[in-house]
Amino acid sequence: MQHIPLRDLLCEKVPETPSLPRIRISDNNSLLMPHVGCAASMFQNDSKFRKPDGKQAGVPSTTDIRVNGAAKTADDLPSAPLARLRLIAALDALLSAGSVSGAARMLDMSAPAMSRLLAQLRQQFDDDILVRSGRLMVPTPRAVALRAQARRISRAADALMQGEDDTGWHTTAQRPDAVPVPNPPPLLTQTTWRDTPNGTDRDARTTDAQARLARLVAVAGGGPGRARTLRMAEAQEAFGTVLRGEADPVQIGALLVALQSRGMTAEELAGCVKASREGRDVSLPMRADLDWPAYVSPRNSRLPYFLLAARALADAGHRIALHGYAQAISQFGTVLDTLHIPVAGSRAAAAAHLASARIAFLPLPAIDPQLQAMTGLYPLLDMRSAINAVIPLLNPMAAPISVVAVASPGAARLCLATAAMLDGQLCCVTGHRDVVQATPHLAMSIHRSAALRDSDIYVASDPMRVRPRMPPGYNTREFAASLWSGDLKDANAEAIVCDTIACGLLALSDSHMGFVQARDEARDVWLRRGWGGA
Repeated sequence: MQHIPLRDLLCEKVPETPSLPRIRISDNNSLLMPHVGCAASMFQNDSKFRKPDGKQAGVPSTTDIRVNGAAKTADDLPSAPLARLRLIAALDALLSAGSVSGAARMLDMSAPAMSRLLAQLRQQFDDDILVRSGRLMVPTPRAVALRAQARRISRAADALMQGEDDTGWHTTAQRPDAVPVPNPPPLLTQTTWRDTPNGTDRDARTTDAQARLARLVAVAGGGPGRARTLRMAEAQEAFGTVLRGEADPVQIGALLVALQSRGMTAEELAGCVKASREGRDVSLPMRADLDWPAYVSPRNSRLPYFLLAARALADAGHRIALHGYAQAISQFGTVLDTLHIPVAGSRAAAAAHLASARIAFLPLPAIDPQLQAMTGLYPLLDMRSAINAVIPLLNPMAAPISVVAVASPGAARLCLATAAMLDGQLCCVTGHRDVVQATPHLAMSIHRSAALRDSDIYVASDPMRVRPRMPPGYNTREFAASLWSGDLKDANAEAIVCDTIACGLLALSDSHMGFVQARDEARDVWLRRGWGGA
């Protein structure tokens, strides 16, 4: 069966025209279309994509979209099924990438073409879809409500073209457990203050937990002469109140900003991690050998070489537990599929996958839905917070050691001190802030818990290596599959994979192994890898 990628449907060629139309959108942004012939012009001069006579219910005609000076109304929006499918694919890409340029790269089209589709979507749904917040574009509440449905339709279309079932997995035995999409946890609570004849007073509905949290927020952020760092038990109580949904939204923001503004201490971080682990069932039928947090920013465009390294270590007999944001499934889900890394909907399901496949990816909502909801506060704060420091240390599958990415040696010392307070072991690697992924073309340092010998290792950059680029004509899935199968030889890409495997081996080893020996063993692991994908 011939495979026609969904992006090809978005780039159906039409005859070029000599003029270059200018599109003016109602928010006064001007876009000059550099070419005609891709999705940017798919509704222009094509009557089969125009809406039939009569207005569509619920879509106003006041949005001002002009092409060559002529106003277009809601009647001009597409009604043909193929045109609507294009809009759905564009919506899915925009919400996944979080930017016009990123969505354009995902669908192999120009940024102006994607801007035209965004304008069509805005008019179709009478909603901005994406709005600017600082340097980022964030989805509107309406867009968030549409995200899951757009993702399902887009994935089902791709699966249909590839002759798969609608999950994207070739057999039911390989299908991952369904990852539940929980209702938003109770981050917002009822009003806790009231106006009385004598002024403003605390409402009786204010809980004791909120009163205790208020005192702890005052301790952490009370200003010069009043503030001090929280003790571990205090941080555990404060963060636990938030995770149980008992905090007022103002208290949540105040706590996160207070901890972030002066920097968390090891005691505070350890207390927050302990609160995140509270109530966890410790009687797992199968535990991981290595915990591998992978909380990759949606804005990060690097290829996920760490997934090839983790899969190779699993083939070598080690049980690897990956965990990350929920959007990772759409961010690099095709690579998870290709490498047959199952996605688990619960810790119990992850344990079953560790027993059968020796590897599993556990999304954050399956670990703690409240933590996933709190990561959504980033656009409101426009900065990283205590949440970003806590989630890499969750270790949901109770592995004896975690391999954690850090931004600097100072961050590594904080994490190592935190792990010591929690009786855990860490191997921290600098270079890639979001996930352990080696950088042979750049220097990196490896810092291990004091219980491990040779705790600090410096790895110099290799002058023979450069940051690899994906060859023309490949998408991320095809590139990963070709590297894994050996059909594509890329020395720079394989160096990243092998050095990342070496980082994992250093974490798993309790001997005097240095990085040179680990790299040699990693090359053997890579050469002996099994083929887990199609």
